[in-house]
Amino acid sequence: MTDHTLTLHYHGRRASHGALLPSASKQVISGAQVLLAAHGYYFTQGLVPNRLLDRSDYFEITDLARAGDDWSASFRIDVASDEHSDCKKFGFSAFVAASYRAWSEKRLCEDPPYDRRQLLLTSASRAANSPVFDTDDVPSLTVRRRLYARIGDAMALITAPLGASANTLELYWDDTLIDTKSKRLVSDVEIEDALIAMRLRPPLAVRSAH
Repeated sequence: MTDHTLTLHYHGRRASHGALLPSASKQVISGAQVLLAAHGYYFTQGLVPNRLLDRSDYFEITDLARAGDDWSASFRIDVASDEHSDCKKFGFSAFVAASYRAWSEKRLCEDPPYDRRQLLLTSASRAANSPVFDTDDVPSLTVRRRLYARIGDAMALITAPLGASANTLELYWDDTLIDTKSKRLVSDVEIEDALIAMRLRPPLAVRSAH
């Protein structure tokens, strides 16, 4: 297993006193787990399930302790990948960074180079270095779109404190700053709900000129 860390630093407002609104804190934790789990599933199994758990046979997410004067949260994901890979050039850390960069540029991520890395995971019922799944089954365009959507869902949750509980957010991936946010993002689900509400709203009554 190799471990990687996502750290979220919030600055300003309540965050400067080491606190967020309780609802915002819960959203941050949920968002971080969605972000890490979506990448964990995609990288190790080539899928993004509807229900994203904080662990599978190939990865595990741990919520680490809060720290610092400003409110911050760190999350570790242990992935059974790099130490079993023939090619370490494109490990999980590089994949997440590239995937997030693609999302921030409003484009789908490139598939991990499965043809250049033979992911060999082991289980108790198999001999050492025997493939647990078929690595030739490269994730389809549909799965890449699902990953893109789940990153958006995660970031809507992670940026929830901005405005009420914090002014800015810094995202660090494996101790490298990958993004800074100052505005809350709206998820596709929220946009869809708002459009549905608008359609269901009764039309305004038009007064007669007489």
